Amino acid sequence: YPPNILPGSRLITTPHGTISVSEFGPAHGKKILLVHGISTPSVVFGSLATALAADGYRVMTFDLFGRGYSDAPVGVDYDERLFTTEIFYALYSSPLSWDRFSLVGYSLGGGISVAFAAHFAERIESLVLFAPAGILKGSKLGLLLKLARGGWVPKALETYMVGKQLGVRTRAHAGDPLSEDGLDYGKIMGWQAREHKGFAMAFGSSFRNGPIYDREEEWREVGK
Repeated sequence: YPPNILPGSRLITTPHGTISVSEFGPAHGKKILLVHGISTPSVVFGSLATALAADGYRVMTFDLFGRGYSDAPVGVDYDERLFTTEIFYALYSSPLSWDRFSLVGYSLGGGISVAFAAHFAERIESLVLFAPAGILKGSKLGLLLKLARGGWVPKALETYMVGKQLGVRTRAHAGDPLSEDGLDYGKIMGWQAREHKGFAMAFGSSFRNGPIYDREEEWREVGK
C-alpha cells in the first residue's frame, strides 16, 4: 500500500528514526489518537479514522517503530518507554496543540495506551481499548514462549518463531473480505514481514519487552 494512503500523511524525523504519521479532520474538532497492534500497521485504522474525521474529530495515527513505514531503531528495547516517546514524537509533529485528547488502543496498542495513561493521566480525556494487551497472564505461556520472552532463545530460533507466528496470523486473515476501504490486511501483513527489514526484530523485542503481560497493577491505577 502507498505510504500516503491515509489523509494528512507525513514522515517525521526523530532521534530514533523516521515515523510515519497521519493526521486529519477538522482542526477545531476534539482530538483522538489511535495506536495499533503488534503486527498490523496504522492503516488498519483507515475506515475508523475516516469515519471519526467525518463526524468532526481531529484524528491522528502513526506506525509504531518497526511497522509500516516507520523505521526500526536498533539497540533499544521495544517497551513502554520507547513507545511513549514515539507517541510524544507524533504529537509534537502536529501544527496543533495535543495537550488533551482521547486515546484508542488496539492489541499491543491497548497496553501502550494504558502505560501512557498511567503516567500522563492529565492529558487523557477518555481511554478506549479494543482486545488490549496488558492483562494477559505470562504464566499461561508455553515453555518455549516463556524462554523466548526471557531472552533465553537463540536469535535464529526466535526469528523462526516470529516467522511462524506471523504465518499463523496471515493465514488467519487470508479468507477475510476486504475492509471497508478496500484493503487486504492479510496481504499487508505479508508485505510488511517480507519488505520491512526491521519488522521481525521489532516484533520479537515487543513480545519480550512490551506492555503485554501481567500489568494488572498499572490497569488498576489507570482505572481509579
